Amino acid sequence: MAKGIGVLAVLVASILSFGAQAGQYLCSATQSSYEKPAELGEECPVGNALWGNSKPKHKNSTFWIQCGLFPEGLTMQQVETLYPNVSASIWNKQEKKGMRCLIGPYDDFSQVRLELTQLKTVTGFESAFIREVRK
Repeated sequence: MAKGIGVLAVLVASILSFGAQAGQYLCSATQSSYEKPAELGEECPVGNALWGNSKPKHKNSTFWIQCGLFPEGLTMQQVETLYPNVSASIWNKQEKKGMRCLIGPYDDFSQVRLELTQLKTVTGFESAFIREVRK
């Protein structure tokens, strides 16, 4: 319970409109409610999937972990189950088919790979994968 309060306190202290850096792009982000993670703007690139043991296709790329595609996006309860396994921010991003869950961005491929392995141990996130954004 104290952990959840700590996460909520961090969110309450955060600004409701901010940005994330993906590759050379500065992405806008907003948080409409403390009950959901922040949502990346539509201009934010998510790159291309790296399936299985694929290596990055470009030098100096930025990476996301895609943790799913959900009808309504992640809840803060789901986010709290993920944070022990990842070091980067967790985001929702509106897409035509629902809300994409993204973690990142990361600049270090070995770090994103390690955190993907940890994330896949969480029930419901076994199908997570890495996305590469070319800088």
